[in-house]
Amino acid sequence: MHQDDERRQRRNRIILGVGIVLIMVLSTFGIVLDQGTQSGGVERVNGIKFEAAADGVIARINGVTTTFSFLPSQVTGIPVEGDVAGALRDTVSFYMTSDPKDYFNKDIDAVVLHLQTVLPELEEVFPVPAFTNATGYTRKNITCEDATTTVPVVLFSYGNRTALIREDGCIHALATSQADVYRLGERIMLMTLGVTDVETA
Repeated sequence: MHQDDERRQRRNRIILGVGIVLIMVLSTFGIVLDQGTQSGGVERVNGIKFEAAADGVIARINGVTTTFSFLPSQVTGIPVEGDVAGALRDTVSFYMTSDPKDYFNKDIDAVVLHLQTVLPELEEVFPVPAFTNATGYTRKNITCEDATTTVPVVLFSYGNRTALIREDGCIHALATSQADVYRLGERIMLMTLGVTDVETA
């Protein structure tokens, strides 16, 4: 019995030691992955340097330093149908609307607030928050039917795919996940600023 106890204790110590080593290795691997995605990456788009740092992606646009959540390459892969970039660049104001009860309503609100705050500083473009059903809210009631050639409407909503689709003056910003809501926001911002989706001679 005594030998069995010793063997059991020895086996438990070995298992514990292997477990600790595995935890250390996996933790280190996780840290490396995290650093690889969050810091050290640099991309240049139309003469603008985007550099990934610990607190986000930093870029200086029109003399103003601003922070993004993604590198341009992480958002420019979002499919675009129709001349979304042209509609956004050719306006000084556009509506950003959504159903207040949309599945991603909190994330959409965060993106809308960010665009409303940042775009006027970077390009003097003034996005206006709205709802498709504004009853009980202080925002305007705006749907795709209110879109014009001079004041487009961007309608954020949950969808079965992530894409930007322009139909007449309305731009549908469809997202399949919370992360894609934020990617759409940055895609819209880069288009509005003329950083991406610009025709070059």
